[in-house]
Amino acid sequence: MLFCCQISEPGLTVHERLLLVSLSNGTCKEVTEQAEKATCVEAAVKGYDDPADYATDTFDAIMLFRAHLSMLFAMKSVKVVMVEADATWFRNPQSLFAREFSKAEVGLVTPYNGGISMGAIRAMSPMVIRPTKTTWKFLRGLTRRLERSSAQNDQAVYNVLCAARYLEQRCGIFYYEDIADGIWLTILEVDGSLH
Repeated sequence: MLFCCQISEPGLTVHERLLLVSLSNGTCKEVTEQAEKATCVEAAVKGYDDPADYATDTFDAIMLFRAHLSMLFAMKSVKVVMVEADATWFRNPQSLFAREFSKAEVGLVTPYNGGISMGAIRAMSPMVIRPTKTTWKFLRGLTRRLERSSAQNDQAVYNVLCAARYLEQRCGIFYYEDIADGIWLTILEVDGSLH
């Protein structure tokens, strides 16, 4: 809900173009009550409501689902910004996203990773996907690698492919500070402050 509030501005049609993919039962009902023009679909990922610690089967399933979804958007030529909306507090990021969509030389843009580890300089959210044939093939390659080895996470594979300029794909990068106001809350903290 926080994300819907953050991108809502009078006169803008953001909610009309908003697709929320929820992995939790009941979320879509709540979202569409608050943002009537948004579209929300629930996707079943086995064990999602269980703790999804890093490198668990549930976590891997969620990352693979995200990879398939991003590949599908690119394949269908849909410009999209994929966001993990449950833990991000934004300034209005629309001008940044519009600027990134206009760059013909870059197909994927993500922020610098706040805590660089194991060479992962790029984070995965938000991810601006400017669909091209190369972008689709790049994301297909990422997805296939994840399908072959559940021991890899999507962020690590993404970083390796970007560094190698896989299929000559150029991966853009921006700073979180360009869109984040410095307040990082989990959904439980936000929910608690709203009551």
